[in-house]
Amino acid sequence: MSDSLLNLGEVHSTWSKHVKRSLFRRKKAEVQVKDDGISPDVPALYVAMKGAKAEAAWAKTVEYREKNAVDAVAREPQTSCAAVKKLYPHFLHGRSPQGDVVVFELLGKLDTSVLRDGTVDRDKIVRHFAFVHEHISAAFDGEETRVATVLDAGGLSRSHLSSHFYALLSAASETTDNLVPYRTRRVVVVNAPAFFTVVFAAVRAVLPKAVRDTVEFVGEASKAAVLADLCGSDLPPAYGGDGPALGDHVFEKDFAASVAHTLLPPAAPEPEAPRPAK
Repeated sequence: MSDSLLNLGEVHSTWSKHVKRSLFRRKKAEVQVKDDGISPDVPALYVAMKGAKAEAAWAKTVEYREKNAVDAVAREPQTSCAAVKKLYPHFLHGRSPQGDVVVFELLGKLDTSVLRDGTVDRDKIVRHFAFVHEHISAAFDGEETRVATVLDAGGLSRSHLSSHFYALLSAASETTDNLVPYRTRRVVVVNAPAFFTVVFAAVRAVLPKAVRDTVEFVGEASKAAVLADLCGSDLPPAYGGDGPALGDHVFEKDFAASVAHTLLPPAAPEPEAPRPAK
């Protein structure tokens, strides 16, 4: 367990620091787009991806945020985090040379038992992914944060392809399409079984249109080189590197600390000062 998890008193200040840093970077981005004739409220990433249609695209995101109270998710107790992680293991793991936050998603290690027994449902999965992206925005580059995903399909079997599997895809689709449609710059698929082309038709459907053509299927012969280029010294031992194991990177530990912060009991109100004697 990380030091930050053991010393939860530091979590709030760390979270606040991330939020302030995010807001500073957001303000910097606003200055950069003012001369484009687009509202300074529109993140630069939306301008870069959508050009003249950036304001309409951002308005869609804002509408989704307001309708689903996304601003409140960082203050909600994340009681479903462990169950969703069990359902679909995923880990923040460093930065690529291009500055993208690297996320490993272990599609082949799905455990749909938590869906079958009712521990989590689709709404809780959506809320969890919203929290993940709110954390990423606060901890890194605000709305400008870009992500590179390593999708490891090793171990995926046809038995995984159930209604629960497609419920997970549906939840992921809602989050990416409405909350962070342009965040994912690259998806690297490794260890894909032979039948994965059938599965990918469903996976591709949940990817934002802007990144569907960025998906790379990497064979065994080139896997080590591609992942080493993406992760550098952070490459996990399970993939041939000397970096921290999945779950042990400081980015993932900071995320776990953010989750732990939401589970702390609310602070007791300050006692009233004694009234002066008459």
